[in-house]
Amino acid sequence: MPVSAGILRPLWLRQHEPETWGRMRRRLNLPDFRAFKLCSTAATDYTLASRMMVLDIGRRQWSAPILAEIGIGQDLLGECVPSGTRLGGLTADASAATGLPEGLPVCCGGHDHVCAALALGLVDEGDVLDSMGTAEAILVTLDEPKALADMAAKGIAQGIHAAPGRYFAMSGLYYSGGSVDCMREIPTTAQDQSADKDEAFRRMFAKAEGVPAGSGGVFFLPHLRQANPPIFDARERIRMSSRTVEPDVDMQRVHRDRYNRICLRLYDALRDIHHAIGNGAEPESQE
Repeated sequence: MPVSAGILRPLWLRQHEPETWGRMRRRLNLPDFRAFKLCSTAATDYTLASRMMVLDIGRRQWSAPILAEIGIGQDLLGECVPSGTRLGGLTADASAATGLPEGLPVCCGGHDHVCAALALGLVDEGDVLDSMGTAEAILVTLDEPKALADMAAKGIAQGIHAAPGRYFAMSGLYYSGGSVDCMREIPTTAQDQSADKDEAFRRMFAKAEGVPAGSGGVFFLPHLRQANPPIFDARERIRMSSRTVEPDVDMQRVHRDRYNRICLRLYDALRDIHHAIGNGAEPESQE
């Protein structure tokens, strides 16, 4: 089940655990649940609601037609509010549990990448955020949502920005930095086995730099979680092939091709967003 497809979770429970479903009164995202425990207000901000698959981002409200189609009432979901909205004050019970003063304002937050874009001032049409970590997200700020079926077909999500009156399009890689860290845990020499984390990364980069373009025939496909957009296959996993059987030589080539393939998949994401929304310069592909 995709981690971002929030509405699928209660639907799964309704089908497979009807008793649990029958006891369910409210479905909240984890940050929303934490806020609820602090101030007793059930609400979700627009950026997180955008990932639920049932938000009408144009009208900024839950989609009544979609909810009716899947048989879920709006009362199961929290109220949609802008990021940063004050939800209420800290309750007496929450004050006793946390040591914080009763009545302390409790506000909703937002999706991490979208909040990062706001903090960096990326609030104008065409502004781009590349958020790199275990995964890698490409977020483009929009003045208004784009009614283009091609965007969804290529795995480009849209949603409501944390900045007032703005929207976003987002794509990226499910396991970018995670692919690098995963290979760090496969040592091939005694020096690799004894290296600390920083030194291990330095050795990996040095090995990659010594391999010419083409990686000596090694092919690394960075699908450690599942296929990256625009490919849809939740069962897809890492693929690697080589024409040699020399462990340390192969790992040097793997390191080189891993970096190449991550960059190429990132290029695909940038290219697809560029073609879909028509903003900015065409990204350049380099070996």
